[in-house]
Amino acid sequence: ISTDKAVNPTSMMGASKYVAEKLVIDGNATGETKCACVRFGNVLGSRGSVIPSMVKGVKDRGSIWISDRDVTRFAMPIPEAAKLVIDAVELCAGGEIFVLKMKAFALGQLVDVLLGMNLAPGDVRVDVRGLVRAEKMHEDLVTSDEFARLHETDELYVVAPPFPGWQSTIAGLTEVELEEYNSSHAERFSDDELRGHIGECIIALGLD
Repeated sequence: ISTDKAVNPTSMMGASKYVAEKLVIDGNATGETKCACVRFGNVLGSRGSVIPSMVKGVKDRGSIWISDRDVTRFAMPIPEAAKLVIDAVELCAGGEIFVLKMKAFALGQLVDVLLGMNLAPGDVRVDVRGLVRAEKMHEDLVTSDEFARLHETDELYVVAPPFPGWQSTIAGLTEVELEEYNSSHAERFSDDELRGHIGECIIALGLD
């Protein structure tokens, strides 16, 4: 299970995920075990992720902080993240990277939606501190050298492995020409969708 931070990594976490992807894909060269990767974005509502952290800040301290309102991030609800893993297990022929076609949000949008839900009495302070070390303004989910091997279904992008002989049995899989898959240009969550995910997170994690 990998992450968008493995694409053009700027941090040790991203670099370690990048190396792990290479090891998993190369694992198909020996033995009969089929090895594949999935790339996640932010998993909405998971413990320690941005939504519960912001909700706790609003409720407990009356303040939150962000790096920049224009920062964008890919995101997926927990059920979609789990389904991606199961789909990859069922569909892989060996050596693929499976990427859900994800929507994205901007931090400023998330803050505005959260504050509009009136989760705490009084005003909430929002501190904008600037990008921290190794933080990206936007994330990518496919590298430049992977576009030549990129395929798609209605729900997924599939990066074929860089070795010959790969054959997929995925129904409806077609080659796709894509120049980038960047969170700054991806389809955005609507405010209503974000509001719904925030509400689900509050209930699921007992933050009400």
